[in-house]
Amino acid sequence: MIAIIVLIIEFIILAFFNSMDIEITDGIAIIMIIVYSIVFLGYVTSNKKLRKYKGAFVAGYFIRIGLLFLDIYGKKIYVLPNSGYDSEMYFRCAVEYVVTRNPGRGEAFSAVMGTIFSFIGTNRLYSQFIVMLFSIVSLLMLAYAVNMVEGIEKDTKIRTVGIVCLLPNFAILSVIFLRESIITMLLSISVYLFVRWMLGGKEIWFIGAFAVSFL
Repeated sequence: MIAIIVLIIEFIILAFFNSMDIEITDGIAIIMIIVYSIVFLGYVTSNKKLRKYKGAFVAGYFIRIGLLFLDIYGKKIYVLPNSGYDSEMYFRCAVEYVVTRNPGRGEAFSAVMGTIFSFIGTNRLYSQFIVMLFSIVSLLMLAYAVNMVEGIEKDTKIRTVGIVCLLPNFAILSVIFLRESIITMLLSISVYLFVRWMLGGKEIWFIGAFAVSFL
């Protein structure tokens, strides 16, 4: 997937900046978010399996981008539900993990994000963008799973994906620095693998579904 390649390239660029002690500003983060967004939305609209859901994906994606910027820059105007104490704690623990290798109260989530931070730096905007991308993977897995199920009308599939893309609470939890987004991603991958097994796939899909769910 070209979107994954672009994300890897951005990680490499950020890792280079970080290794050279070049400050990763919000301006740099915004440029990378724009570049990735263009590539991702181009992928969705050109992919035969996802094309029918492009309206839902575009709307859901930009709603999340808007909420992301609101959470970062608009807290004086409005504080998103669930944003505050826990999200700040997880971010602080992830930043501290870079030095201490101890996630503290942040546990596994802060350890995962702290490991990423050790390579690409600790810019808050881009780090929450990564958290947002976990939820985008969840939406992709839903669309692929729904696509595989026969006997459901096309309009029903489109409405189902559309509703999930636009669920307000899911969208909000997708952009805040909380662990819910990565947990949802793992569960959605598990469901996708389980559906593949259920529809006549090999046992490896069932084993994969169990392993990812166990994570």
